[in-house]
Amino acid sequence: MKTKTRYILRGAVKGNLWGGGQGWYPANSVVNSTLEEVKSEARARLDDDSLDSGMGFESLASAIFTITKETTKIINKKEYINNENIGGIAIGEKVPEAEFNNIYYNIIPSYNYDRKI
Repeated sequence: MKTKTRYILRGAVKGNLWGGGQGWYPANSVVNSTLEEVKSEARARLDDDSLDSGMGFESLASAIFTITKETTKIINKKEYINNENIGGIAIGEKVPEAEFNNIYYNIIPSYNYDRKI
């Protein structure tokens, strides 16, 4: 039996709009084999403005993600996948609690993450 584990961050990014103001947009998913590596990669992608999924912000300010631990077991050449939501993370500029809760509990779940990563 072979086991693989990876961590997946899915969420939203807050950016500075051209011409003023800020807005939220779906973030690109971030995937890595350890929790620390996936968090580090998300921070680096926020810093280099590559975390938004096409919005075209002037610059990025912060991001909110759900964290999924995906464990795949291969038994007799068949894959069995278990996904476990292990919490959330906010990176970048501080997000007020009410705004965080709205994005985390209402907006992120509405994004379509059915596509294969």
